[in-house]
Amino acid sequence: MPNDRDFSGILVCKDLFFTAGVTATARGLGFEIKVCLSPKQLETTLAACPTVRAVIVDMNLLDPESPEAWSAIRASAPPPTVLAGFGSHVDTGRFTAAQAAGFDHVLPNSAFSGRMVEWLKSWLGA
Repeated sequence: MPNDRDFSGILVCKDLFFTAGVTATARGLGFEIKVCLSPKQLETTLAACPTVRAVIVDMNLLDPESPEAWSAIRASAPPPTVLAGFGSHVDTGRFTAAQAAGFDHVLPNSAFSGRMVEWLKSWLGA
């Protein structure tokens, strides 16, 4: 098991099945992803993981009516860290909030899952 300094990415997600799929896919590509169960854990986790290249967020964990929560995520993971969000394609409020906060990628669940290998290689690679 890698120590905190060895993680390429952080996944903020509570869904155990989705988390298992993302972390297993990343591991198969040679990357390690640390999991946070809530956005509140992100800042501390990022401080402990200096090699992180990307933060991937389940947008369902953030209130679309709380722009400060979305901005706080971006502030915790400033560029060049890639900030990507995924969520239900019908949840336009969350897509709009993520884009307004400066997320680099905002994807429907199906697009993220369908091209996960490609996205992870792009976001986590050197």
